[in-house]
Amino acid sequence: MLFRKNALVLLTVGVLLIWCAPVRGQTVYGSITGTILDATGAAIPGATVTLTNLETSEKRTMEAEA
Repeated sequence: MLFRKNALVLLTVGVLLIWCAPVRGQTVYGSITGTILDATGAAIPGATVTLTNLETSEKRTMEAEA
């Protein structure tokens, strides 16, 4: 009887751990990579970039790396 109860508890915990494992890999923010070019195709070091969330209109502005 005790063996069955312990086995059921271990099985339940194992299923919960497997089910919850993918949740740990989620993040709130992502990343954007690329090159900022002018009309002639030359890179623009230190350009200011503004990202806008179309759903919330939240904006984030930053200077691109040189």
